[in-house]
This record gives sequence, structure tokens and C-alpha cells, in this order.
Amino acid sequence: MRFGAVGDPGPVSFTLVTTCLAAAAGIVSAHFTSTLMQGKPDLSMVLNGCLAGLVGITAGADTVSPLSAAIIGLVAGVLVVMAVITIDTKLKIDDPVGAISVHLVCGIWGLWQSASSA
Repeated sequence: MRFGAVGDPGPVSFTLVTTCLAAAAGIVSAHFTSTLMQGKPDLSMVLNGCLAGLVGITAGADTVSPLSAAIIGLVAGVLVVMAVITIDTKLKIDDPVGAISVHLVCGIWGLWQSASSA
């Protein structure tokens, strides 16, 4: 059996669209947030913004609208930059790649939003 031979490809396409929108929105918002907060663009924050958008949308990628997916990604990108800075500087927790910020903070954000958007 080949890929896509059975069933409707619509739900898979919709899930891919919402996932990509959230990731792109996370990139954009993390870029602008890191530039505003640190005075210069930071590639690691931008990449974490992409991951934040992906983690944030994972819980509801098949249920939220494309607009909601973009909003979830935008907020996740802002949250990850603020969380990385807070965890590193204020809480003094050693998290060199921002994994706590991406997975814990943005995971909770995405779960909360997918539950309230669906």
C-alpha cells in the first residue's frame, strides 16, 4: 500500500498547514522579540522560536484554525525568548539550549490554547 492510498488527504494537509504556520510565526516573533530585548538579532533565539511554534501547535494541530495556529506560534516565539532570559539570568538554571523554555513553557502554552481554541 502506498502513502495516501486510503482515506482523505484533507486532514493531513490541514495539519501540515497549521504546523508550518505556527513554526513560521514563532520564527518571526522570536526574531523581533530577541532583537528588541537584546539589541541585536540572536540566531539561537530564532531557532528556538521555530521549535517553540512547533511545540506549541503540536497538541492541537488538527483542530485549530490556521489563524489560531499563527497566533499560537507568535505567542510561543515571544514566550520562549522571555523564558530563556528569565531561566538563565533570574533563576540561574543552567539550560544552555533553552530546552526548558521550549518544551515546558511553550508546551503548556500550546496545550492550554488548543484546549480553549477547539
